[in-house]
Amino acid sequence: MATIYGSTSNYLKYNETKQRVWAFWLIMMLCLLSGFAAAFSADTVTHYSAAPDRVATFAGFFLLYALVFTAIIFFAKKRWISLKQWQIGRETEIGLLKELAKLPDDYSVFIDITIPGRKGNIDYIVLSPWALFIIEVKAHRGHIEYKNGMLFRNGWPIREKNFLRQVYFEHKNLEQYLKRELAWQVPITPVLLFAREGTTIAGGSIVVDGIHILPEHMLLDFLQMLRLKYLPYQNISRALQTLVEK
Repeated sequence: MATIYGSTSNYLKYNETKQRVWAFWLIMMLCLLSGFAAAFSADTVTHYSAAPDRVATFAGFFLLYALVFTAIIFFAKKRWISLKQWQIGRETEIGLLKELAKLPDDYSVFIDITIPGRKGNIDYIVLSPWALFIIEVKAHRGHIEYKNGMLFRNGWPIREKNFLRQVYFEHKNLEQYLKRELAWQVPITPVLLFAREGTTIAGGSIVVDGIHILPEHMLLDFLQMLRLKYLPYQNISRALQTLVEK
């Protein structure tokens, strides 16, 4: 069983909590607005015979209520969708961690690593005596292809973020950090992993500029088959453990 350092992503936890808080306040606003509208409507009906001019006031209020209600529903729906996406991300990460723990005893897994002075995080770093990997995890489901310099999902380009560029900079940041710490350039194998069950990759897997694009079911075999050279395992492990402790 692999040695695990760190815990699941604080970034995912933070964003999931953030969406929950937003959803709670939007629901509270809907409840308060609906209660106020009901009270106003009851008052208008009660006094209708004595003050017919209230009808115009009621109509104006109802129109304003409808606009505000629609806007809140729109934003609440967006927050709900976003919350479900972050939840899927966390569930995917937890499932992947269980898989990585199945690696042999001489493997170490480092979770949610941030390089000092750099933005963003590395989802997973996997260290064996023969290779060092970084793994960027995506929870997108569907068929993944690479063509015309872009990633496609189900025939449509993935435009939300340049995943390959993200992995490239994570790779370079770790490479530079280890070079400073060890005075030696450690070879690193970058992996872009589409970890949702049922996701397929064109041709089984894709390699783009040294970045391996894989589905989850191929990951463990890939991590154990790739043996580049014998690495100074203990020195690299200590340098990575320092990042976990920061």
